[in-house]
Amino acid sequence: MNTPIIDFIKKYNRNKCVRLHMPGHKGKINGTKFDITEIDGADSLFDASTIIDESEKNLSSIFGTNFSVYSTQGSSLSIMTMLALIKEYALSRGDTPLILSTRNAHSSFLNGIALLDIQVEWAIEDSDCFLSSALTDKMLDEHLSKMTRLPTALYVTSPDYLGNVLPIKEIATICKKYGVLFVVDNAHGSYLNFLSDNIHPINLGADMCSDSAHKTLPVLTGGAYLHVSKDFNFFNKQDVKSKMKMFASTSPSYLTLCSLDRANKYLNEKSKDFELCKKKVDDIKEFLLSLGHKLVGNEPLKVAIDCNNFGYYGRDIASILKKDKIFVEYYDNAFIVLMFSPFNKKSDYKRLKKAFSKIKREKEIVRPTLFRLKPERKMSIRGALLSKSETIKVEQAEGRILSNTNVSCPPAVPIMFSGEIIDSGAIEILKYNNIENIKVVIE
Repeated sequence: MNTPIIDFIKKYNRNKCVRLHMPGHKGKINGTKFDITEIDGADSLFDASTIIDESEKNLSSIFGTNFSVYSTQGSSLSIMTMLALIKEYALSRGDTPLILSTRNAHSSFLNGIALLDIQVEWAIEDSDCFLSSALTDKMLDEHLSKMTRLPTALYVTSPDYLGNVLPIKEIATICKKYGVLFVVDNAHGSYLNFLSDNIHPINLGADMCSDSAHKTLPVLTGGAYLHVSKDFNFFNKQDVKSKMKMFASTSPSYLTLCSLDRANKYLNEKSKDFELCKKKVDDIKEFLLSLGHKLVGNEPLKVAIDCNNFGYYGRDIASILKKDKIFVEYYDNAFIVLMFSPFNKKSDYKRLKKAFSKIKREKEIVRPTLFRLKPERKMSIRGALLSKSETIKVEQAEGRILSNTNVSCPPAVPIMFSGEIIDSGAIEILKYNNIENIKVVIE
């Protein structure tokens, strides 16, 4: 498979051109030779017709999509673009946009909803906070039985930060039954397309899907995809590009584009590396289980550990591993998250096993029983997020309306959403997650 973006820039550099254009480094600083701008022949990300368009067609052939487009601003840009497309789809049908969503949505979803003024209804989840096909069927059927309109789209996050993967194929079947769009934030699952059991959302029936390519593929930070299924023909590629440019920088990174371009060649030629990696991660999971650790989630290349079960806080295990120069993806009071890829060396797995072998089991830490939040909504997300607000201590927030939660990245998943009333249970959960200050609406 060719690499049209890289090939163009290589030729440009070989010709020893005089750079009287952006960026200001002129390619003279180490690592910047491939960092150019939209000069003649270099195409334009949001109006692509030559090398970028060709590279995106390579991507589409790899994932089996109607078309796929690049983002150099992460999956956040892809998510906001999908929301804008959902709104246009609803309006074109004479409907008011309504999205049914699980609550574990990324903060970019919150921002997109506020900017686009889209109504959201939270999906019913089971006792483990997961959405099943049966619950999906129940919710959509209730919409019909109450003679209310169906949502424009069902929006889910799968895999989530702790590696929980939803039954995407079954949920997609239910959405098609009711004629509801099925949209997936697959930020952590780009690689799922390359396992022997292809469980990538597009392959399982999603209409649109965002992938953070940089999270699990050999791509620079910020490189991401937006995929549109072959079964969803309402929009063309330029429709998607025109929506994407509403939220994006007019100066996309060519270094990131080069990495996305190069990744196509790797994925086309070495996709079997992911299945080999899965076997190594399976071995790590078995090893941890043999030591008595409790694992959560079912994502193939991610290991999430309930550290409390082993007698530690997540931050404690992360600190112990850090002393052995092992850095985890994420940790909090309860969990740590480890992410693997084919580019982890054999020695990485050995070092991880050695480090965990030295950790002695302690008495289990019983964490407080934090019930599921079902807060009352007082304002729309947009209304609350854009209202005049003040920052106060969490302890003082009972009865106030949330403007915006201070949430870190990772995981960038809000505990509560703007416009909801903060009650005593919410305060307990916020404090457990080490959130001391919170923004509330000034009424």
